Amino acid sequence: MMRLLEVPAEQDLRSFSLYLFHQGVKHKITEESGQQVLWLVTEDQQQQVSHWFQQVQCGELDLSRYQAVIDNPPPQPTQSAQLSISQISLFPITAFFLVINLFVAAMTGLGSNYQVVSWLTFVDFTLIGNYVLAASMGDVFTNHQYWRLLSPIFLHFGWLHIIFNMLWLYVLGRRIENKDSSGLMFGLVLFVGFLSNLGQYLMSMDHPIFGGFSGVVYGLLGYCWVREKLANVSFSIPQSIYMFMLVWLVIGYSDILAVIGFGNVANTAHTVGLLAGCLFAAFRGRYNPDNALRC
Repeated sequence: MMRLLEVPAEQDLRSFSLYLFHQGVKHKITEESGQQVLWLVTEDQQQQVSHWFQQVQCGELDLSRYQAVIDNPPPQPTQSAQLSISQISLFPITAFFLVINLFVAAMTGLGSNYQVVSWLTFVDFTLIGNYVLAASMGDVFTNHQYWRLLSPIFLHFGWLHIIFNMLWLYVLGRRIENKDSSGLMFGLVLFVGFLSNLGQYLMSMDHPIFGGFSGVVYGLLGYCWVREKLANVSFSIPQSIYMFMLVWLVIGYSDILAVIGFGNVANTAHTVGLLAGCLFAAFRGRYNPDNALRC
């Protein structure tokens, strides 16, 4: 354990402690001789935590939503229910997209109900025997079906497909909402979702039945990676995770994933999604510098 900060006993550190918890920072707070002492488990997070604490002191880091959770815990009958409601209030956009994906999976029977699926693909299609007759992208605008530009990200075609994507959405989405904002998370999903869909469609115009949130997942990953490189920001994502996902991206261009149950993989959506997330983070860092302390 590393001794990092000492503050007066009357200073309330609960909201800051909750913030550190959701950042993945292992710590504890003890009281010694009328002082509160903040201890860190690992030394490599010393600079980042000190930076956050200075931002709190200067009013640069808003902990009001964490304080609200502490001051107004939801009146639920069980502790586990209280925790669930609290987490939803902290990560509303991540929870929102989780619910939409699960709802669409139920409505489409995980892609087996083609009548419903046809309303959510990038362009409309009709099955004639074993052949797919697809509309053009121009028809999307002519018929004002603008939701199709985004809706394929909510389509999934198997349990492994949706479980894998939703786990990564939960892991990455809540970190982005927690560190940046829910509004940014929402805009990021829309930006990456549209570009990954468009890229996949342009590469497979003769087969418009594609879908999945994995292009967005790669966008979230790319966003976190570039933000960590360009700004004084930590999403507490091990480098091994970045490497694993990049290796998974490369494997997708082979037939291995289809063999183990993931079906045909929308590789272009993954690649475009990753690049779109990196681009989003680069522009955010360029036009929204927020890693300087101002007191």
